[in-house]
Amino acid sequence: MLYEEGTASIVGNVGFGGLSRGGLFGGGGSLTGTQQSLAALKVAPPEKRMIIPVRNPLGKFVIGFLVFSWLISNQLLLQVFALGLIAWRLFTVYQWNREQWPKLLGDWQQKWYCSQCGTTFNP
Repeated sequence: MLYEEGTASIVGNVGFGGLSRGGLFGGGGSLTGTQQSLAALKVAPPEKRMIIPVRNPLGKFVIGFLVFSWLISNQLLLQVFALGLIAWRLFTVYQWNREQWPKLLGDWQQKWYCSQCGTTFNP
């Protein structure tokens, strides 16, 4: 309950414009995200792993580099290596989500939160 009450989705639009010596300029964009209180973050359920780690910029870069290298490379060895790393990532994520995540979720479902001291415990 605490996790749900302390978590909110955020959606917004941004626009800007101006005038410079070169003429008019402008732009805009949108943003989406999730806002969590510290208590909700502390008692959040375990997350499943993703093939592309969205919250890890280095992970995004490595996966993107591997895919890019695989697509543009003329060297068979580099293509096989990149494809092997991608297949390894797919397998390890699938295996972790199938074997480890259910155990962590079961443990999480058994935990209680003490709002007085701010700790989680198993009764």
